[in-house]
Amino acid sequence: MKRTIRPTFGHCALLCLVGPIVGGLLGLIAGFLFELAISSPWLAVNGMFGRGEYVGEPLMLLIMAGFGATAGAIFAATTLGESLRITVTERDIEVSWDNARVSVPATMVQSVVIDEDIVILGEDGIELSRVRNDVNSQELIDALIDADYSSILTRDPYDNEFRAEEDHRGLAEDAQKLLAARACAIRNGAHGDAELLRRRLASHGVMVRDIHRRGLRPLRQQWRLGTARDRFPEFAFIA
Repeated sequence: MKRTIRPTFGHCALLCLVGPIVGGLLGLIAGFLFELAISSPWLAVNGMFGRGEYVGEPLMLLIMAGFGATAGAIFAATTLGESLRITVTERDIEVSWDNARVSVPATMVQSVVIDEDIVILGEDGIELSRVRNDVNSQELIDALIDADYSSILTRDPYDNEFRAEEDHRGLAEDAQKLLAARACAIRNGAHGDAELLRRRLASHGVMVRDIHRRGLRPLRQQWRLGTARDRFPEFAFIA
């Protein structure tokens, strides 16, 4: 049995509404500023294509608002296409978002945490996958139960063990370099690179999580040490 869980209807509807509205408003503002600029006595310009010759000309404002709304709709559609998807089967759990993908065999799964983040835990608390929870949690729980994943947690058992990114106590030098590289990746929105570096860190026994602001991108990251740091190098190569 195969089930794919996607973001909630409310999340999708909000994005589809907000994208065109914000884009339209930005287009309207851009049109107004354009009309303001070309009506300046310092510019000898009579509009563009016969439009926008004075401040407040409605047709020019409507055209710019339309361009903005279209751009916002394209942005919303692209974001939805790259949104989180979790596919659950008896054989594995596949998590994909943006340009990142993780496929974890069922034999490696010890527990699944469904909280602010969705975390797939392996042996000795090693994190096989961690991603922000943007899906319907109850649907995911039902899918996991149907696929015979019995250990489902609603709170991360290692929540209190995470430290600030700047606290390097007990962290090996190579892990510090990987952590710094991942911080750069999440600042640049390189989700695929950030996921690869998360796996590399996990293979060193270092688990990381992202702390999000109200919005899309992570603000910073935190880390914790696993209980068996040198036993699972293969975790870096999960597909």
